[in-house]
Amino acid sequence: MPKTDDASLVVTEKVDHVQVIRINRPEARNAINAEVSSALGAALSEANANPSVRVVVLTGTGSAFSAGADLKELARGLTADSVHSPEHPEWHFGGIVRQWCDKPVIAAVNGHAMGGGLEIALACDLIVASTTSKFGFPEVSWGLFAAGGGAVRLHEFVGLRRSLEMLLTADPIDAATAVSWGLINCVVAPDEVLEQAMILAARIASHGPNAVRLTKKAVYRSATDGSMWSKDWGDDRTWNINDETTLVTFPSAEGIEGMAAFAEKREPRWE
Repeated sequence: MPKTDDASLVVTEKVDHVQVIRINRPEARNAINAEVSSALGAALSEANANPSVRVVVLTGTGSAFSAGADLKELARGLTADSVHSPEHPEWHFGGIVRQWCDKPVIAAVNGHAMGGGLEIALACDLIVASTTSKFGFPEVSWGLFAAGGGAVRLHEFVGLRRSLEMLLTADPIDAATAVSWGLINCVVAPDEVLEQAMILAARIASHGPNAVRLTKKAVYRSATDGSMWSKDWGDDRTWNINDETTLVTFPSAEGIEGMAAFAEKREPRWE
């Protein structure tokens, strides 16, 4: 497995036909800034272009999968795209939420996946999670919007009413609830998350690579009309709705106050 003491923000290692990608910013609970988005997006792009890679496994270093966007940096930049890759803004948050990968991507959620962390997991095809994991969207509690696809993607997995409950209350759910709602695929002990994800990846990698890629594409094209992933498949209307809402919420007085409150570790004061 990848070395966790590596100084890189993203650590990669290839195991047979499986590319392991690890977000490696444990001191910030793997929060996503522009540098992480660039590194993670590049790692995914390289894995997709490598013909010997058949499956990708994405995980995090330490006790969290990802705490989401680095709100301290957002509080300074005041724009949602300040945590995106400057080289590839089309990849959007984390370098992954709008970057299509032909190969199946498995999220090995080793801890909490909150806000943008959950959005990154939702951009993956399968999710294996620890029994100690929590999932949630706290954005509205800071006067913000789940701008990395959470608000427009979550209902595909848990349905409209549960999606609204998670997004509007900002209350997290535990792993047992997440698996019963269909948000994740399976729950295992904390020390078995990556191992189980690798077993699942190996099973997929043992099948016809072209058939696997085409099957993945067919499922997404039929299930979502393509608008979540590629302008070539859909008309991009879902992301247009997402971006319009982002442009209203993040630079607003409410959004600025919410990010300042987070950075200053206090309760926001709403007008």
